[in-house]
Amino acid sequence: MISEKEYVISTFRKHFSEYKERKIVVYGIGLNTKNILDGCEDFNIVGLMDPNKFGEMIYGKKILTYDEVVEQRPEAIVVIARPNSAKLIYRRIHNFCEQNNILLFDINKNNLFDLFDYSKLHNENDPYFSTSEVQLREQIMNHEIISFDIFDTLIMRKVLHPQDVFTLVEQKAINNGYDVFGFSQQRAETERMLFLQTNPTIYEIYNALQERLGITDKEKVSLMNIELAIEKQVLIQRKNMVEVLKYAVSCGKKVYLISDMYLPKAILEEILNDLGVYGYIDIYVSCEHRVAKYNGLFPIFKENVHGSSYLHIGDNYDADGIPAIQNGISAFAIKSAVDMLELSTYREVFNHLHTINDRSLVGLFISKVFNNPFSLYQSKGRPEISTLYNVGYLFVAPIMTNYIAWLLKVVKENAYECILFAARDGYLMQKLYKRAIEALNLQNMPRDIYFLTSRMICAASSMETVEDIANVSALPFSGSAEELLKIRFGLHDDEILPFDKELYPDIQAYALAHEKKIVDKSREYRRRYLEYFKSLDIKDGSKVAYFDFVSTGTCQKYLTKILPCEITGVYFLYYLSDSTLAKKLSIRALFEKGFYFQEQGYIFNNYFFLETIVTSFDPSLSSFDENIKPVYRPETRSEGQLEYVRDMQSSIIDYLSEYMGQLYHVNEDLNPKVAELLFSCMDRKYTDIKCDTLNEVVLLDDFGTGKLQIVY
Repeated sequence: MISEKEYVISTFRKHFSEYKERKIVVYGIGLNTKNILDGCEDFNIVGLMDPNKFGEMIYGKKILTYDEVVEQRPEAIVVIARPNSAKLIYRRIHNFCEQNNILLFDINKNNLFDLFDYSKLHNENDPYFSTSEVQLREQIMNHEIISFDIFDTLIMRKVLHPQDVFTLVEQKAINNGYDVFGFSQQRAETERMLFLQTNPTIYEIYNALQERLGITDKEKVSLMNIELAIEKQVLIQRKNMVEVLKYAVSCGKKVYLISDMYLPKAILEEILNDLGVYGYIDIYVSCEHRVAKYNGLFPIFKENVHGSSYLHIGDNYDADGIPAIQNGISAFAIKSAVDMLELSTYREVFNHLHTINDRSLVGLFISKVFNNPFSLYQSKGRPEISTLYNVGYLFVAPIMTNYIAWLLKVVKENAYECILFAARDGYLMQKLYKRAIEALNLQNMPRDIYFLTSRMICAASSMETVEDIANVSALPFSGSAEELLKIRFGLHDDEILPFDKELYPDIQAYALAHEKKIVDKSREYRRRYLEYFKSLDIKDGSKVAYFDFVSTGTCQKYLTKILPCEITGVYFLYYLSDSTLAKKLSIRALFEKGFYFQEQGYIFNNYFFLETIVTSFDPSLSSFDENIKPVYRPETRSEGQLEYVRDMQSSIIDYLSEYMGQLYHVNEDLNPKVAELLFSCMDRKYTDIKCDTLNEVVLLDDFGTGKLQIVY
């Protein structure tokens, strides 16, 4: 297997071979820039760029000012940075590049203008983007009689398609002991066949279904009651439309409801009352009048309700608009949430929906983002989101929920004694794991333990050899040499020698000058850590699942050396490392990716943002004291940053509780691509996020590699 250095060099050569004789500027001064300069000496790289080091020399190249870049007249600037940083760099220099006709690429020769320019959208001029609630209210004022469609107009389901309710009914019925495999298809087919003859009621549908399935009267009634219960469970208001109905009533208009539906008026009234929809005079429903809107329901309505002018409001132009107009009724068309999804910048998600779980993930998403039928007004298809809670609920919660669903399946398949949810990223995930078990009423699941750990204490407890010390000291560090000894190895000020460049040629040599102190300190760290571990009541030799959010296996590698148990990593995301030992670890992950600079999915490119959310409210663990009590490093986050974490976590917990409790089908898989697509929708290319707090999000590393500004 090639190393990351070899991969970076070969990637650069592959993508930029045609630029070998042309002038190139490299943006970035990290280790991989050095690797490219060392391995691509035959390329015409005329200089480097970095906003904080103009004029300096590094790796034998000058760091150019903007004016010096213009003087060099390069054809391209190649950004050598992690994807999240590449986005920040694009925002910093894209105007400069555009003004000076300079191409801007990443190492995979992706044009950063194509990746990050959110102004290039499709369907920008759809007429529906000019439809507003103000226009609807004006139309209401111009008419005496106002009628509303019900489903997808005043209320909507949290599933994507109506038939998905039948699949949920089938699962619930089977869980209750009924032998009704294939119920969903039979339920839909029975309804379809009856509609060829009449507009049936739900009672008539279940009478016919009873004959098809060969079930008893008791089973028939029970199945129908399950369907009605689930239907009520997944239905919600379209809040803006309910407010419009109330507005019409307050203006003295006579308001009616007209629906093509198999639920009779009494059941509809009960549903609407439970959802807080009231003020209408009566309901005209097709199953009671035996005709639909397209073939007679509107004339019946007009025969019974007399007025000088009528306005009908509905989401389906074929079923609501055309029949209304044909019967002398004005029509105002809104769109269902599903139709709005298809119009929006999020439409790509339709191409990846294969199971009910995928569809329900999206159904819950659109039930919030497109609950308001006018949310795309003047948007060009790019929705606006204005609260942290909604950012978390819409874009982050689906991928976290997907992970928990995956985790439940993984731990169910293996005889783990427990799951160690590693601090600090395990804080939220432990809560979600507990909530999912409760929502799904799962039994005999591995117990969950919030496991106090950090890279610092794992490393500091594992130092036994010169090689151990050299490896840890060689990892990137943003502070001074003395600070490295304190943060990486736990040494105190009075144990640290002054750093002298003449005595110590590099940081490894400096660290090794403290070998005995580091090894002695590590022995004490390890003793205390093992005492803490024993307090968790985990039997020696137990099979233990170890959760880490995003990792190369670093902590698991150290813990495997010191803990008396068999550890399997169950990561959210695992990416490749050049570490030989890490490759020998037992690791499962929802997302498994390659080196940093390989082309990856949106999750890999933006996981730093997720790491700012899943964390606990305690600072990073430093050590354990003599009484085996945790000692934490100083808190570096502001109260505002902690409030951001609270808001985001609250929305994710709410989403998972709703999804797992009402919509999740335990026998179906979830396609991670769907949740990843929903997460990618928070990109500015797709969503107009009006939330200043997100501009201040910073990820602070607990191992001394510095801080990273997060760009969404």
